[in-house]
Amino acid sequence: MNSLNDIIFDISISPSEISSINLKKYLLNKYNGNIHNGIYISHISKVNTVECGKITADGYINIKINTLCEIVNPVIESIYNNVIITNYNKLGSFINLGKISIFIPKEYSINEEIPTIGMSINVKVIGKRIDDKITCIGKQV
Repeated sequence: MNSLNDIIFDISISPSEISSINLKKYLLNKYNGNIHNGIYISHISKVNTVECGKITADGYINIKINTLCEIVNPVIESIYNNVIITNYNKLGSFINLGKISIFIPKEYSINEEIPTIGMSINVKVIGKRIDDKITCIGKQV
């Protein structure tokens, strides 16, 4: 699920902040461990390029920053091997990875047996919803 990708952040800075802002710290505070454009950014590894800013009508400066990020983006129809069950109940099992969770309903478990905490299983993502966190429906394979 983890991969390194180039991500472009478009940020706005007020003119009073321009002399004192550290762009990498700003990005780390705002985006590390959060969802951005439907992708969970687990770590910003490096800032590759910073484009010249453009001044907007309200006086803010828009800057595009190209970064190398470690991301987690569960893809529908993809199979993930050896994921660990973190919780379960009579309806099914859960895999929680920070702001990403995968629910495996009992009906999608092998022989309708609910995997228990600590079990390592292979799971296929069959549905995904993105809001303040990424929630997926999975099927045990």
